[in-house]
Amino acid sequence: MTMAPLMKAYKFALPPMLAQCATAGFLFSAGDIIAQQAVEGKGKDYQKMLRGVEGKELKQEATKQVREQVVKIAMQNWRKPFKNIGKEVEPQLSAETVHEVLAEKGYHCHVAWKVPLLSGLARKKCLNWAMDYWSMTFEQWGDIAWSDEVYIMLGESPGQIFVTCHTGEAFDNECCIPCFKQSSVRCMVWSLIIRGMKGPLVILEYLRGKGGGMTAEWYQEQVLEGALDGAPSHCAKTTTEWFNKHHIPLFLHPPSSPDLSPIEPVWHIFKSKLHDCKRQPTMYNELCAAIFEVWDDIDYDDIDKFIDHMPEVVQAMIDAKGGHTQY
Repeated sequence: MTMAPLMKAYKFALPPMLAQCATAGFLFSAGDIIAQQAVEGKGKDYQKMLRGVEGKELKQEATKQVREQVVKIAMQNWRKPFKNIGKEVEPQLSAETVHEVLAEKGYHCHVAWKVPLLSGLARKKCLNWAMDYWSMTFEQWGDIAWSDEVYIMLGESPGQIFVTCHTGEAFDNECCIPCFKQSSVRCMVWSLIIRGMKGPLVILEYLRGKGGGMTAEWYQEQVLEGALDGAPSHCAKTTTEWFNKHHIPLFLHPPSSPDLSPIEPVWHIFKSKLHDCKRQPTMYNELCAAIFEVWDDIDYDDIDKFIDHMPEVVQAMIDAKGGHTQY
């Protein structure tokens, strides 16, 4: 323990509980000292005392037993914040130390992905789907037409936006993104992709007006052939009969499945390009014009790379036993 001399130098000023811990032979951070002394009501005194040791290598080294307890608590509830985990062990640990303990075991904290809720039956169907198409060749994947529709609305952000600023500037106008009420100017578009090709972009018109719901009847009237996912309008009996009548074989996804179709990441690229347009549309006609322009700008390489990943997608689904994957 190379930091023992440093701890000894400040041992006289440590909170009683941490003084006992220092005597027991393990170390802790300045943050842990401040956290403990806050419980004892001497926050300002210790913060002033520790101001001179900030930046020095003052680490908290929990015992093996405490480390095992941290991992056990985390595994019981993966959503529990590090600071709460630190409060459940004795002696208490800071969130930073909990992070370090879990990182040593290969555990890391990240924003949870939002995914469809999969029941046991849905997972089974996803696994069966993957097993059915596991043997498909690279060429066969390239012969499938993948179709889907997507909502587009004015002011829609493609994802999180990060800003770089000094401390205290987070709420400056330049560092904030204004929020508006959801725009009524929106539309749903449909298209399909094949390796080396992309279909026309169709702006779907609704009996209920722009942005309304999609029924099986309207889907059949406005959408052409392609691969379908498990959406209700795609699986309707009349829709299936329409495809059979026109001798178009279907490549269906299981219901409630994750977004396995390679057109899904293409839509993300499409929305990002639309968001990056120098002149943002403000009216419905302008939005439609921008949509066609951006779709024409989608590169075939962006399409092919996702189709070429389908064997990996299927294998990942098998490895996950029908559960969620990185795709």
